Parts: sequence; structure tokens; C-alpha cells
Amino acid sequence: MKHSVVLLVLFPLLSFVSCAARYDVALTAEGAASIELSASVGPRTANLIANLAGTPAGDAVPLLDASEIGRALRSSAGVRAVDLRNRDPRSLAGRVSVDDFSRFLSPRFIRVERTGSGGRASIDLDRSSAAELLASLSPDIGDYLSALMAPVSTGDSMTAEEYVGLVSSVYGEGVAREIREARVLVSLDLPGEAFDVKGGTAAGRAAEFTLPLLDFLTLEKPISLGASWRRTG
Repeated sequence: MKHSVVLLVLFPLLSFVSCAARYDVALTAEGAASIELSASVGPRTANLIANLAGTPAGDAVPLLDASEIGRALRSSAGVRAVDLRNRDPRSLAGRVSVDDFSRFLSPRFIRVERTGSGGRASIDLDRSSAAELLASLSPDIGDYLSALMAPVSTGDSMTAEEYVGLVSSVYGEGVAREIREARVLVSLDLPGEAFDVKGGTAAGRAAEFTLPLLDFLTLEKPISLGASWRRTG
């Protein structure tokens, strides 16, 4: 299983296999978006990925292959431009420009609604929509997440603590700790003043969200994030 194929899941599913990730999304009133991203894989998790992929120790091939991920994203609906780079073999950073944020990745995943006085953007993910999104990307992604025993892929029902306990027993406490401590940060810059933020906080035009990676890996509960904006001036 090639790293470049397996880790395509990193960006589309808000870093399912990342140990640190940040996404800064600037949304326009017309529904277009510019996404600045940075993501990295923890050292123990990186070693596990290399072992699962059969990569020799010390191999300098990027775990998060910017060129391969970029090619995949350019084929996604509504994507206008992609500029990604590898900062080192475990890290990825760059920008993605999208003409229609509501069409990005899956119509069941992101929704943008506009009204005369403003609008609302929301992100919703449950086991059903996650399975649909995984299937639309690559069969290898589901195989890889199944190797990690992630409920989002296997369909098993377990709590976050049950899952990290399983990871610890199979892959060691080091990998389990990285997964347990990992966070995904999303900052959504809206076309107007932010209010009625679900799952996060408002600060001027921005809605800020911080979620444990485990929330995505287990989907013990559906993930539902959202924020409204009102036009000013």
C-alpha cells in the first residue's frame, strides 16, 4: 500500500491519521472558499505507517505526499487550485481554493446556505456519510483505516477509550498516546459577523473549532459543526 494513496484520507477527512492539524477556511459571500492547511503525523504513528506500507527504515519518501494529494484534490468537484508542499517527510502544508464550498468532497458533508441577511455554513459527519466519503476516495483508504482498527472504517461500535485501549494492546501505548492527544483545529472566517456557533466559539467574523482526533476515528457520536453570519454595513 503506497503512502501517497493511503494518506489521501488525511486532508479530506480532517486528518483521520494526523496527530496535529489546522485548517483555516475563508468563506466568501458567494460560497467560494480558500483553505490554508497544515498537518503532521506523530513519530510513532509515522513509524507504524511505514511498517504497514513496507517502507524501509529511514526512507525519505514523504508520508504525506503533497504531489499525489494535490492531484487527487484537483479532480474533486469545485476545486479551482491546489498548492501543497512537504515541509518534511511527516508534514504537509499549503492552500486549496474552492469555487463552491458546499460541493467540496461530498454534498452530505458540507453545507452552505445564503440568505438576504447573511447565511450559515455547517459540517456534518456520521458513520453513514463517513462510509460514503471513504468509498468515494479509494478502497485503499478503508483498508488502511481498518488496519488501524478505526471504527469509522470497520463499522464497529466502541467508545473512544475502548478504541485507544485496543490500539495500545496491538500497536503499543506510544501510538495510542499520539492518537489520544491529537487535536484537529478549524478556523472558519465568515463573510460577516459570526453568531450561533455550534460546536465551537465565535470571535468577530471567525468561528473556531477544536476537536479530538478520536471523535473522527470513532464517530461515537455524529460530528456537527456550524456557524451563521450576518451582513454588516
